[in-house]
Amino acid sequence: MLDRRTCRASCCRSNCLVSTWSGWSTCSSSCGNGQRSRTRSVLRYASCGGSSCPATKQTQTCSRYLNRDCVVNSWGSYGSCRANNGRCGSGTQYRYRSARITNQCRGSSCPSLSQSRSCSAGCCPIHCQVGGWGSWGSCSAVCGTGLQYRSRGITARPSCGGNSCPSTSEAKSCFETRNVPCQLSGWSPWTVCSNLCGSGTQTRTRRVTVAAKCGGSCPALSEKQSCTSYASSRNCKVNTWGSFGGCSQSCGVGRLYRYRTVSQQAACRGTACPTLIDSTTCGQSNGGCQQYCSSGVCSCQTGYLLNSNKKNCRPRSCGSPSVKFCPSGTKYGTTCKYPTFSCGGYTYQQTCSLQCTTGYEIKGGPSTIVCLSSGAWTPYSTAFCRRKNEPPTKVSTCLDKYQIQIYKQRLQYFLYRNTLETHARAHHIPPMLTIKSCQI
Repeated sequence: MLDRRTCRASCCRSNCLVSTWSGWSTCSSSCGNGQRSRTRSVLRYASCGGSSCPATKQTQTCSRYLNRDCVVNSWGSYGSCRANNGRCGSGTQYRYRSARITNQCRGSSCPSLSQSRSCSAGCCPIHCQVGGWGSWGSCSAVCGTGLQYRSRGITARPSCGGNSCPSTSEAKSCFETRNVPCQLSGWSPWTVCSNLCGSGTQTRTRRVTVAAKCGGSCPALSEKQSCTSYASSRNCKVNTWGSFGGCSQSCGVGRLYRYRTVSQQAACRGTACPTLIDSTTCGQSNGGCQQYCSSGVCSCQTGYLLNSNKKNCRPRSCGSPSVKFCPSGTKYGTTCKYPTFSCGGYTYQQTCSLQCTTGYEIKGGPSTIVCLSSGAWTPYSTAFCRRKNEPPTKVSTCLDKYQIQIYKQRLQYFLYRNTLETHARAHHIPPMLTIKSCQI
């Protein structure tokens, strides 16, 4: 950009003018730190006292790594085998390759350019080698002329054309005139002891394998010794237990029994048989029954019932008593009222008292009733509360045949075995009250 201004024609002030910077040059080093530079040119020099030109070249440090890996050619063929000892036997073969491109800067270095492997350069001759002679053996004849031998072993066998082996045995003649006894086998095992349950004897034998010669003899071919054996000892063996049978008592504490049998009897010094009978307690006192037990079945006294557990007894219930009766000639609410009951319970042998309100008293029946063993109360169906000081009232009570029968059965409880009139007097029925059978 040019700076223009008015000046005198004789000398106008002009500053130096430079171009823009060029690009940076390539780094001077191809593998590491180097230098690079850039430049600019002067487009116009300063004049008439104008500003001088600035630097036209800049330099800075740079780094460059032109890496190149080593590249090798293919392996060549293996060369001939070279014997390690220079003659024969094991050896080594080699092959080589060259570097087609060497590594540069930080590139990978070249791998090994040579390689070897084991090989055989042909076998080496090995000559036969033998050891020293052994001692002479015994004469083959035991009664006359014979031979005796000795031998030596081979310590190294020939190979690869080495020298063959010499003779490894030799013989010479000999003569024997001595007595030679027979030769025997080893002793046989001892026989089984003659007594398998105590003291006895046993024997063993041997046989002649080579007969005696030149007057030789043979020793004994059998011998005997004492022995003690208990091989026939046999422990007793028993079978498994059978099942337990039934309890010996049906209504008390008894025992259950089970048995087992002998599968093998003891012999000699064998272990004797264990017990063959086993027992354990069973049952309960009185069969577990609260009252009576018969053949394992529980029962109860008269007036009691068996509970659902078939063991315990409960008293028979007569239910809650009530009566609503007023005889003819009376009027409920004035001359007659219904009695109330005060009970100690409602089961067998429990009693209830018949009670009246103030100014009334029990008439026509008992003042106390008892729950009987049959589950019914002693008769009270004609009992009522009569106003005191009222004139007597004739009451005709009609009982059906069933009620009469109940009265007869219950007379025994009260120890009254007379007539029905006697029963009526026992329950304070007014003299004018009569009891008779009639049609309902």
